[in-house]
Amino acid sequence: MHIFVDESGTFAKSKSRGSWCVVAAYAIPEAPYAKAKEVLRGLKMKCGVKYDVEIKRKDIDELRYFELLSDLSKIDGIGVAVATDASLNGGAEEHQEQQALKIEKYAPNMVYPEGRQMLLDLAKDLRGLSEQNYVELVCRVQLVYDVLQLAINYYAQRLPGTLSNFRWSFDGKDTSQNPFETMLQLMVGPLLQSKTLHEPFGMMDWADYSKMARFEFKGEAPWLPKRESNGRKAPAWNVGLIWREHLEFADSKGSPGVQLADFLASGLRALLRGSFHDNDQAALRLGACMVQRQKSKPGIHLIGLTPGEDIDVGPDVSRRVKVLARTARPMLAS
Repeated sequence: MHIFVDESGTFAKSKSRGSWCVVAAYAIPEAPYAKAKEVLRGLKMKCGVKYDVEIKRKDIDELRYFELLSDLSKIDGIGVAVATDASLNGGAEEHQEQQALKIEKYAPNMVYPEGRQMLLDLAKDLRGLSEQNYVELVCRVQLVYDVLQLAINYYAQRLPGTLSNFRWSFDGKDTSQNPFETMLQLMVGPLLQSKTLHEPFGMMDWADYSKMARFEFKGEAPWLPKRESNGRKAPAWNVGLIWREHLEFADSKGSPGVQLADFLASGLRALLRGSFHDNDQAALRLGACMVQRQKSKPGIHLIGLTPGEDIDVGPDVSRRVKVLARTARPMLAS
């Protein structure tokens, strides 16, 4: 499975309501990816540009963008996204400290010293991040978690063979890896593994997860806490291996998949900001390219870093997200 990721927005602190930042993924098996590349090629031909030239959503008109989304909705790839309004992250610093404390508190439960030290180092590194980088990291970790939760269960019912490999491609910002990309590569795996201790991936009894067998921990795993190291009913996935085995920071100009992820990320950000001439139509078209998280919730996850409080995104955004959910693909196969 290919998973392409791109973001829209800076994740910097803001006091202005509606300062939305989005990180989006486009997960797609190999065969449908060939069709998705043809859709992108067709768009560029209509726009009169060569296939190796990158175009952005701002470079095309709204109707042509809707046509692109309509074409993508007919392909078996799924969009997943996480978004945050920077003005609703006033508690980011407190959230950062609380997360570090939770990790430290959990460390004594680990079976092996290596597991305990891994969590203590993780807490230290987490405290060392700038607020802007921390907010983006939280969004990206949540995105990877959501992608795995949704894509694994979605394709285990439809194309289980695609679960044998996970190939992650992120939009690289420089010719050489920058410090944030290095930090992202090192920290997402441990943070995901820590997160799955508290929130294990849900699994469906009738779905086929056999191609993921090599990602299961056999016997006792160093990172498992003492009270969960024996008799665990669900498989203990080696999320770190799923994350790091095939991971690249690609030049978006040479990656059609990253370009498609960019179209999703920028479109979702524009929708949240109400920037389309026809926001309802944009929501319906974007929703058709996504999959429901649960109970008719769309594949976009809105988060705010204010501990202990539910975020209030306002009635306009809430309504547009509900429209988005109308056309999102159901998780369960018919």
